[in-house]
Amino acid sequence: MIKTTVFMNVCMLFLLLKKSLGHGATMIDENNSYDPKLEVGNTITSGERAWLLSNSNEKPKGEAEVQSPKPSSGTKPRWHHRQPQSDNGSSKSGFVDEFVDEIQPLSERFEINRSTNIDRDTIVRINNQAHDGSIDSSYFLGLMYVYGLGFTEPDYLEGLRWFKEAAMKGHKEAQCAIGILLYSGAGDIGEDKKTAMRWFYRASVDSKDSYGYWLLGKSLYEGLTFEDIKISAKDAASPLKIDWHEWYDDIHDNASLSNILAAHLFTKAEGVYQAKHHLAVMFEYGLIPYDFWKGENDAKDNSTNDNVFVPNYRKANELYRIAALEGSIESLYNLGLMYSYGRGVPVNYSRAVDLFRRAASSQHSPSMSYLGLFAMQGLGQPNDMPNFKEAVFWFSKCAQYAPPYVKELCDYELNNIRQSIQKIETTYNSLLQRLLQG
Repeated sequence: MIKTTVFMNVCMLFLLLKKSLGHGATMIDENNSYDPKLEVGNTITSGERAWLLSNSNEKPKGEAEVQSPKPSSGTKPRWHHRQPQSDNGSSKSGFVDEFVDEIQPLSERFEINRSTNIDRDTIVRINNQAHDGSIDSSYFLGLMYVYGLGFTEPDYLEGLRWFKEAAMKGHKEAQCAIGILLYSGAGDIGEDKKTAMRWFYRASVDSKDSYGYWLLGKSLYEGLTFEDIKISAKDAASPLKIDWHEWYDDIHDNASLSNILAAHLFTKAEGVYQAKHHLAVMFEYGLIPYDFWKGENDAKDNSTNDNVFVPNYRKANELYRIAALEGSIESLYNLGLMYSYGRGVPVNYSRAVDLFRRAASSQHSPSMSYLGLFAMQGLGQPNDMPNFKEAVFWFSKCAQYAPPYVKELCDYELNNIRQSIQKIETTYNSLLQRLLQG
């Protein structure tokens, strides 16, 4: 009888622990609506800016509402509040400057990156060739200064100077590199996003460069307009080979028009998975018309939403998948969120866990946070049972790799679960002692 009572008490404590872990920042009411403002993320590409620019919650015609089944735990994980992120942070260990990551694709044809070793003779040769007027060597020397290759530390001002030497002679990668440095205000250069946008525009128009299209589109997506570089949107569209539809003339909201033009540029950025990811975000949050981009898979779609700004979850899901296959960690994360909350697909926590794990393998801290939450709540776990050991593991990993504001959230959850486990262990030991004494 005593053993049965102890066993029942321990079971009750387990249920109380499960309940206690479902309070505060990690849970929401079942009837609460999805709010991407509360999303955990390490960059703006996860949808926060998209949501802020979007005013539409209407469901598009022809797209059925997907009903989200009630989770076995009776709760859903809650989005944490997402603090603004500066341009010099990422989820990677060491928080490498984001602008250096954006320059990296521009140096691929030279097969160098910030960890490349360059011998002294090569440095001297490249320097001499650059001073003799070699366009490629000028650009290469700029990369060396930005990466700090062969020097004690990076020198962004000197890198900018050599990029300009090459850019003025039509070097498309150098034009993009100048824009990236100015856009981010690297080092002592100072932020100048409008001048940066002019360089992105020049790389797009003069060189038809895919990376230029991506960077120019990103500038528009993040709030700049063509008027910022002293040209009307309609006049800018023609050199960029963007089809200008008559109804664009009736758009008086600069943000909506900029989003449409950004989307056009993203479709031109072939081979740039970041552009596909951003385009997916725009479809998911209804920042562009539902039928903005119809592919072969849309041939049977008879909906008439050519200029209706509502979410297109199917297209978003499709583009996230493509971008993820090409290397986008953020797309893996966003796909996981869609399956977590049933955005255009049935809720599937097991699928979400798989996607978060794939992103977490690349040190993506928001995915680690969700893996901790899911393990703690039993979502996507065997038999829908909480796995506190795994939750501790993922919150610990999240705290290790996360930017400061995400680290604080993970530390909070980690401390919460450890304290709760300690309480149940103390109570269990007390009950066990009573059993032995009885």
